[in-house]
Amino acid sequence: MKKILLSILIVIVISNCSTEQNYFAGTSAGTGNTDSPNTGIGYDTLASGNSGYENVAVGTSALFMNGVGYKNTAIGCNAMYYNT
Repeated sequence: MKKILLSILIVIVISNCSTEQNYFAGTSAGTGNTDSPNTGIGYDTLASGNSGYENVAVGTSALFMNGVGYKNTAIGCNAMYYNT
């Protein structure tokens, strides 16, 4: 059962076609991303108004509203939620 769930998670990858070198996994992850390279793993990571680059967000809503922040690492639920 664990192998099946892991396989499903790997298949759910959302990529933003307007930028390059990004990786997003999770519902709504990276939907507001306009720059690259960025990595978001988890629901709503880097999802609203991110124009920063070289960011890593892991966890529900991590770096949700990143603004123009760059070279950030946010790990955990709501980590750096309102980062500017």
